[in-house]
Amino acid sequence: PEKAVPEYYRMGEILLSYLDHSTVYCRENVLQALYTLGNENALIRALQTFQENGWYHEPKLLSDGMLHFRGDKNSLARRLGNQKWSEQMKAVLIRFMTRLEEDMSDLVLPELTAGHYELCFAAIRYFAAHINREAEPVLLKILKEDGDTAVAAAQTLGSYPDEAAKEALKEALCSRRWDVRRNSAESLMKMNLSKEEIGQLCTSEDRYAREMFIYVLESRGKTGCWEH
Repeated sequence: PEKAVPEYYRMGEILLSYLDHSTVYCRENVLQALYTLGNENALIRALQTFQENGWYHEPKLLSDGMLHFRGDKNSLARRLGNQKWSEQMKAVLIRFMTRLEEDMSDLVLPELTAGHYELCFAAIRYFAAHINREAEPVLLKILKEDGDTAVAAAQTLGSYPDEAAKEALKEALCSRRWDVRRNSAESLMKMNLSKEEIGQLCTSEDRYAREMFIYVLESRGKTGCWEH
């Protein structure tokens, strides 16, 4: 909880005033001071000022910076998550939420289907760290569509070791994209594959699927398909 002392709020107001006619370096210094102060209201107002003025700020600086917030990070994330932001800022918030312990799937789940590339990517990665069965059908759909975000979906589905994910990843080994094939093979390695399944994947009729699976299998220290 924020400290109910006038100096605390006054400091937040002073810091916010430094944003007037500021440079990018000044803005970063103001944000760092607000993280240290731990004043939710002042930090939210600062971020709103960034958005209202159309100021670009390095997304990684923002998401990493919020982790140094000295107040209640979960409370901050929820308050931020319930406000209107640009797609880029939403992606920043999801990256911040990903590194918190509290489950905020209710705020992130809708962004899987938002249609914005960067935002969808952040949401997919969120569900690798915060397992949620409601997200799995959407992740499977993204993987099957074989677009750019399928790369992240293939990686995240390694955290969902059930038959539906396993079969989808086997199919994705035949993707036209090498990075989807690579992540699918890596995710399959996290699952309980039988010797028969390994043998089938090693002898797949799809040359690219076969070669990628064998490559990933051997890169993990295995001697080859025929040892299983």
